[in-house]
Amino acid sequence: MRFLAAMAIVVATGWLGSPPALGQALYGSIVGTVTDAQGAVAPGVVLTATNTGTELKVEVTSEADGSYAFRNLLPGTYTVLATLPGFREHQEKNIPVGAGNPVRINIKLELGTVSERVEVLSQTTLLQTDKADISTVLTSKEIVNMPLNQYRNYQALINLVPGATPAQFQNAEIDTPGRSLRTWVNGTQPNSNATRIDGAVSVNIWLPHHVGYVQPAETIDTVNMSTNNFDADLGMAAGAATTVITKSGTNQLKGSAFEFYNSEKMNANSLFNDAFNLPKSPLSHNIYGGTLGGPLVRNKLFYFGSWEHLRDRRGFNDNYVVPTAKMRGGDFTEVAAAYGSKFQLYNPFTATGGTGRDVFPGFTIPSGLISPIAKAIMNYYPLPNTAQDLNSNQVLDDYTIPRTVEVDRDNYDAKITYQRTAAHQIWGKFALLNANVVQNFILGFDNGSLGHTRVYVGTVGHTWTLGKSMVLDGNFGLDIQKQNVKGPDYGKNIGLDLGIPGVNDPNDIRASGMPTFENGYTIGGTPNWMPLFRDERTYTFSSALTRAFAQHDVRVGVDVVRLELTHRQAEFGTYGLRGGFGFSGNTTGASGYTSLAWNQFAGFLLGLPSSYAKDVQTEDQTGREWQGAVYIRDRWNVGPKLTFNLGLRTEFYPLMHRANRGLERLDYNTYTVLIGGLGGVPDDVGINLKTMYFAPRVGGIYRLTENSVFRAGYGRTINPLPWSRPMRGSFPQDINFNASAEQFASVTTLASGIPRVPVPDISSGHVLLPP
Repeated sequence: MRFLAAMAIVVATGWLGSPPALGQALYGSIVGTVTDAQGAVAPGVVLTATNTGTELKVEVTSEADGSYAFRNLLPGTYTVLATLPGFREHQEKNIPVGAGNPVRINIKLELGTVSERVEVLSQTTLLQTDKADISTVLTSKEIVNMPLNQYRNYQALINLVPGATPAQFQNAEIDTPGRSLRTWVNGTQPNSNATRIDGAVSVNIWLPHHVGYVQPAETIDTVNMSTNNFDADLGMAAGAATTVITKSGTNQLKGSAFEFYNSEKMNANSLFNDAFNLPKSPLSHNIYGGTLGGPLVRNKLFYFGSWEHLRDRRGFNDNYVVPTAKMRGGDFTEVAAAYGSKFQLYNPFTATGGTGRDVFPGFTIPSGLISPIAKAIMNYYPLPNTAQDLNSNQVLDDYTIPRTVEVDRDNYDAKITYQRTAAHQIWGKFALLNANVVQNFILGFDNGSLGHTRVYVGTVGHTWTLGKSMVLDGNFGLDIQKQNVKGPDYGKNIGLDLGIPGVNDPNDIRASGMPTFENGYTIGGTPNWMPLFRDERTYTFSSALTRAFAQHDVRVGVDVVRLELTHRQAEFGTYGLRGGFGFSGNTTGASGYTSLAWNQFAGFLLGLPSSYAKDVQTEDQTGREWQGAVYIRDRWNVGPKLTFNLGLRTEFYPLMHRANRGLERLDYNTYTVLIGGLGGVPDDVGINLKTMYFAPRVGGIYRLTENSVFRAGYGRTINPLPWSRPMRGSFPQDINFNASAEQFASVTTLASGIPRVPVPDISSGHVLLPP
C-alpha cells in the first residue's frame, strides 16, 4: 500500500499548487479565440454553450487575448452563443463534442446590435487542432451504420485506425462469448492495448488481449482510440488506449429496435461439402433488441437503456475416423488391402526391442491378447456410417454426425445522468452480459461442452465546476467476470469406472470425465484446459482537477487499478486433470519400418501405452495486484496558431501476490522452489524489481490554416500486462505428471494405469524440483 500513499501525497501537493486534472478522456471541450471583423482579439465576450439534448448551459468569458474554453463537457451536440455589446450575436450550431479531443471554434464578431444574430452551422467533422496525439474517433452514427462483423462488434472498425493490423478472433467462443477482437497496433503485442468503458478498465485478466466487456454497438456514443504520443492523462497502455463512452438520455424520448439475421439460405455451400455432395449446414444467426432513452425529470435527470440478444445456431457436419467392426476385433486386413507392403503389424511380445519381432499372422491380433479395458472403451466408439472416404485415407472408417453450436447471449445496459446543477453533473452506468454456449464436441458424446459466463460492469462518475477556472472530476468502476466451462463428459469418473487406476480423482469432480486415448482413433478428446472456473475482478478509481491559468490548462490526476484473479484450470498437462494415454505406432512396429496410424490403434488394443500424463492442481491459481499512476499535463496555448502539450506521467507496477501468500521462485543454485509467505520465506521470495516508471510526453501543434495542422511529439508508454497472466501458476501448484517409454516399449498398461501423482508438501516454503 506504500505506493498508494505516495500517489495521494503527490496529488495533494498538486492541488495545493497548480491543481490537477482528469485522466480518462471521458469528457470533451470547446476552445477557440474570439476576434472582431478586423482580426483584433475580443476580450470580455460572454459565451454560452448549450447541450442541445439536455439543455445544460455553461457560461464562460473570453480572456484578455480573446481565448475561451468550455471544459469537461459531457459528449453530445452543442450550440455556442457569443454576445458583446456593439456586436451582433454570433451563434455556432451543431458542434459535435466527443470524449478526449478538444473542438476548436474560432469566432469572428460583426458590428451591429445585439438583437441581430449571425448563425453558423458547424462542420460534421472538425480538424484536430489542439492535441498532438494520433487518434481516431468513431461516433455513434459511424458505428451503427458502417459494416461490422457478424457479432456487431465495434472493434471491427479498428481496421480503420492507422498502424493497426486487421482485428481477429482468438480463443474459443465458449470462454469468450463477447467475441472480443485483438489487434497489433504499431507493432506492439495485443495484450499491451488498454480499453476503458466510461472510465472503468475493461480487461480479461486471464486473456489480457481481450476486453472484459464488449459494449454493444447500439449503446455507444463515442469511441476514441489513441495510438501514438498520448497526452499524460492517458496511460497504462503501450499500444492503443481506447476509451468507450456510452450513450446518455436527453430531453427527447428516443428509441430504436433492430434485428440482424443470417441463414444458410443466404450463404454459399462450403468447398468441402460441395466436393462430397453434402448439403449446406443449417444456420440461424439473430441479433435483435432495442434501446430507449429520455428524461425522468426534464432538464435534470435522464436515462438510457438497452437490451441485445444474440441467438446463434450453427449446424455443421462433424467428421471423425473410427475403428471398423473388423478392427475392433483386432483384424487389420482392410488396412493391409489398402496399403499392401507399406503396412505391417508386429507382435511386441516376441522381442523386447525393435528387432527380431514376428508379425501377427493375417494382420490380426488374437482375441486373447486384446485388453479387456480396450474392449470396454470400444462401447464409446460409433461405427462408420458413410461409404465415402471423407478423409481420403483409403479406408472406409469415416463417421459423420450433424452438430449444432448453440449461443444464447444477452446484454443489458443502463445509464442514469443527473444534472444536479449547471456546474455539477453525476452519472452512473450498469451493464450485464449473460451467455450460455454449447460448443467443443468430442467423439463418443452427443452433447457438446457447456460454457456459462456472466460479466458485470458498474461505473459512477461526476464532473464539478468549482469556479471560473477549476473543475474537479472522478470516477469509480468495477468489472467482474464469473465463468465456468465443462466438457460433455463432466460429472462422471469414466476412467475409474473402466477400471483404469490413477485417472480422474474420486475426491474432485473437476477431474471427472473420459481420459484421453490418443491411439490413431483418438477418443476422450475434451481439451486439456477444461473444465475451467474463473472469477476475475477489476476495480478502477480516477480523480483529477483542472485549473486554467493565462494561456495554460493544467491537469494533475491519479489512476488506481486493482486486479484480482481466482482461477481453476489445468493447462500444462497434455490431457488435463482427467489424465490420458498416448500410443506409439512403434509398439507394433519394428526397426526400419515406418509405422502408420493403425499401428497406434493396435497398440491400444493390446493395452500398451507408450506415454501417459495427468495434471494435478493443489490450489486455485490466484493473483492480487495493484497498478497506479500520477500525472501532470499542461496544454499551453502559446498563441492563436501554436499549442504545446507537455506532461509527465509516473506509473507504478508493484509485485503481485497470491490471495493468501506471496509468490514462488525457482532457486537455480539448489533447484528448490521457494513459496513466499510460508516457512519463513518472504512474500517477495527475494525478487527485486523496478516498480516505478517515468513516461514524459511532449507534443506541439501548429495551425497552418483553418484546414491544415502540423503536429509532432514524443512520448513513452508502459505495457500494463497484468502479472497474473504470466504468473498464473505452475509447479508445485500445478503438477504435470508424465512419463514416456523407450522407442519400441510401453510405459505402463491400461490395467496398471497411471502411478499415484506425488503431491509435495509446501508448508515449509521449500520444495525440491522433481528430477
